[in-house]
Amino acid sequence: MAESNHDELEHLPQNEAEDIEKSNEVVKKAHQTMNELTGHGAIAKYRDENNWSGSTDEMRNEVERVSGFLEKNQVDSESIEKDLTNFVDLLDHAIEDKNKTALRYAHRVIHDLDIAYNGYQNSNIFGVSHYNEEEREVRMERLEELLAESGE
Repeated sequence: MAESNHDELEHLPQNEAEDIEKSNEVVKKAHQTMNELTGHGAIAKYRDENNWSGSTDEMRNEVERVSGFLEKNQVDSESIEKDLTNFVDLLDHAIEDKNKTALRYAHRVIHDLDIAYNGYQNSNIFGVSHYNEEEREVRMERLEELLAESGE
């Protein structure tokens, strides 16, 4: 967790601080998984539908883990709840339809969240998360189109 976030948590009631830490850990783990599956050019392999079978179990596990978290825990903000829901919907759509674009956007949502909430060190912000209203408008339109296509 980023130092500034840790300092802010010290001033909150313990149960609220624990909820935020849980949210941050979910984001961190999801981002690690997405980096392993699609990062550093690995997303290119998903052009071929035959290459999906080796990764869909890990993707489904992430969908179930994040969905379960959302069902069982109080999320500290509406924007992170929306973003985690979008992540789940996009990743589910990617799995079901072998949709590389949805997979890319799922990774970008969780990437932006990890930067915002955990201080993940990367200067590349995609602007597809609700936490950053100023930079996200144009890209969110495309994200919303993808979600509409998936029936979510």
